[in-house]
Order: sequence, then structure tokens, then C-alpha cells
Amino acid sequence: MLRGYAAGVSFMDHQLGRVLDKLRDLKAEKSTLVVFFSDHGFAMGERGQWGKRSLFESDARVPLIIADPRAAAGHGTHCLAIAELVDVFPTLVDLAGLPTPHALVPPLSGVSQGSVVRRKAAEGARRQGELSWQGPRTE
Repeated sequence: MLRGYAAGVSFMDHQLGRVLDKLRDLKAEKSTLVVFFSDHGFAMGERGQWGKRSLFESDARVPLIIADPRAAAGHGTHCLAIAELVDVFPTLVDLAGLPTPHALVPPLSGVSQGSVVRRKAAEGARRQGELSWQGPRTE
């Protein structure tokens, strides 16, 4: 079971690489915002837990990877800011420079993480090699 799960993760990593390669081939990587996220992982026997029935922090975390071509200095850095999947849409709207759609019913409950992306890029430009930032959830 562990090998199958690892194979699935490896397969997804390869598919993302194919998408990035195609963007490069089309010369679109400098004008394309790339966002990768998924649901939480699958407990594989840690603490006697199997499947998706745990609320342990390690089981509740999800990957959220944002590559903004205008913030390339922040690419490859790790950030410990808290983000939720409800933050994805407001973040994309912010990074795309679009007006916030206030007329949505129900209103958006997420918070843009665009400032975190821009902050990481600024820090990366100042301090090459800095790999982590610890801070509160942005608002």
C-alpha cells in the first residue's frame, strides 16, 4: 500500500513537470500563474491511523504551491504562513490583478495569500538562500 501511494505522488509530480515543460515550450511560462494544490494526504499507519479519518496536523495539511512569474525570486522557497483551500480563489484574483468580485453570493470566505507570494519574492531578492518565513496568516 505504501508503494502504491508513493507511486501516485510520483506520478502526479511527473505530470506537473510535463505541464511546466509544455508552458516552457510554448514560451508561456513568463505569463502564466501556476497553482498546485490537493486535498489532504492519506494516513499510512502513522499512530495506528489508516485512510482519511484523522485530524492530526500532519494529516490535515495540504500542499499549496504558487509560482508567479513576476515573483521568481520567491520560487522554490518554503513558507509557513497558514493558508486554506478557500484562499485559492481570492489569491488568484489578487495575483491576476482582477477586481475582487464583491457581488458573489455567498461572499468569499477566503483570504488572498498574494501578499505572502510578493513578500517571499522580495525576501528572496534581498537574501538569496533564505528558505523559510514564519508569520501569521495574512489578511
